[in-house]
Amino acid sequence: MKCFSNSFSLLLFFFQLLNASAQNNLTIRYALSAGDYKETQVPREQNSAYFPKTKKGEKLYRFFSPGRDHEVFSSQISKRHEDLYQKFRQEYKGQDVNQVNFANYAKDHDSYYYTAMGYLAPAIKFDFIGATKEYVLDSIEIEVLGFEEYRGGGGGFFNDDAYYDILLPHRGGTRVLAVGKKLRFNGSGSATLRFWSDNFYQVVGFCPMGCYTINIKFHFLSDNRKVVVASGLFKIDV
Repeated sequence: MKCFSNSFSLLLFFFQLLNASAQNNLTIRYALSAGDYKETQVPREQNSAYFPKTKKGEKLYRFFSPGRDHEVFSSQISKRHEDLYQKFRQEYKGQDVNQVNFANYAKDHDSYYYTAMGYLAPAIKFDFIGATKEYVLDSIEIEVLGFEEYRGGGGGFFNDDAYYDILLPHRGGTRVLAVGKKLRFNGSGSATLRFWSDNFYQVVGFCPMGCYTINIKFHFLSDNRKVVVASGLFKIDV
């Protein structure tokens, strides 16, 4: 009888562990949200300027790159950028000439340009599917595993007004970003991330576009426990 009681207790404990694991299980899926971008599947070394021959059985990764109208739209606002950035540098002479200050200047002096640059930045919507309990996003961990710069223009600033704007470090490494706007949901929820590059060329006010290879980890709190879910490695032109 005692043996049966001990076995039953162990079995009950085992099912409790399984249930706790299931309750904290969180899955993720994501897709393009806005901007003129497209998604393809490519080898890890490929980007928008280098097209290696795919080997049989080679693992492919999701790649988000500009659509066919992206370059046309970029060229249409390039002259606008030159005039605006020249005025910005004259007014900010002796002060910090950086992406954030330029964004604020553009917002105050050329709303069309400011909005257009936001449209050119890629945005991805992440959907989270969990148990019927509350999840609170605590931080976003960005791991940059690679960066290849292209020739030509790109986004000029980091304007921090999307739901979550992410500034990617072109030198690689990992950044853990504290979340100011706490995503909170029961069971399932979503967050949109818009991506920018910190590869800022102060002389021209542009971040030449480049291909980032990244992995994103979302850190949640649920029932006083940490729950982490990762995007997995993907590539994106920013």
